[in-house]
Amino acid sequence: MNTIRWVYPESLDELRAHLHDGARLHGGGTGLMRRPPEKGTLVDLSRLGIDACSTAETAFRFGGAASITQVVDLIAASDPDHILVRSRGRMAAPALRNRITIGGSIALAPPWTSVIGPLLALETRVTLAGSHEGSVNLTDYLEQRELRRGTAVIEVAFQTQPGWRSYWYSFARTRLNYPLFSITVVGTGGDDQIVDHHIVITGNLGGHQRLAELEARFTGGPPPRELKPDELGTRIPDRQGLDGAYLTHVADVEIRRGLEYIAGGGS
Repeated sequence: MNTIRWVYPESLDELRAHLHDGARLHGGGTGLMRRPPEKGTLVDLSRLGIDACSTAETAFRFGGAASITQVVDLIAASDPDHILVRSRGRMAAPALRNRITIGGSIALAPPWTSVIGPLLALETRVTLAGSHEGSVNLTDYLEQRELRRGTAVIEVAFQTQPGWRSYWYSFARTRLNYPLFSITVVGTGGDDQIVDHHIVITGNLGGHQRLAELEARFTGGPPPRELKPDELGTRIPDRQGLDGAYLTHVADVEIRRGLEYIAGGGS
């Protein structure tokens, strides 16, 4: 008979021991709804004390078990224009945001998440425990599968970036559908000039991408008046009966709008 065994580690060393056994983690519990376990070990994270949130002059730090609500509320208190505050409305319903954890959102990275794009644009670092230890770039964590095997995200950190403006857009067929793609633009500018900026697209071929070539092209100058599809360096595939060329065009338009906003031309 299949059985599920629950364990409740109270230290990281106890957690590491279970990770080596291939156990699944339980933070907010919403991830288990996608693929409910039928047997094995479930590790409850509630007694580890990795749900603390803090802010300093230069960085935000969040325990991996902190809820999305905790994360966004702390940021909003000091920076209401922050990209994670702007994207909050697409981060599931309020009741789910109270349960979904920042670490789980990163570890599972479902295609509908509205967290990954902003975190990539913020050059987030994650601290791991388990088969791999220490702090790694979020980009490396998402792209190197071995970093996700047998590990837990115990801390998430990124710079505060005071004075940066944020632009967020996600495309969904209806309010109840999950986004087919999202655009994140953050940076500084003024007088119709872009001083510095980061652009991230999710939902493209490959799942996500920092558009570094576009960033280099427009840093220190005005925002573009138009973008051609081949200038993105990526594209969005056909989805839910919608043509990928059309979706890519919408992404072009929203990136331009984001850059205009960063340059001081929008509100």
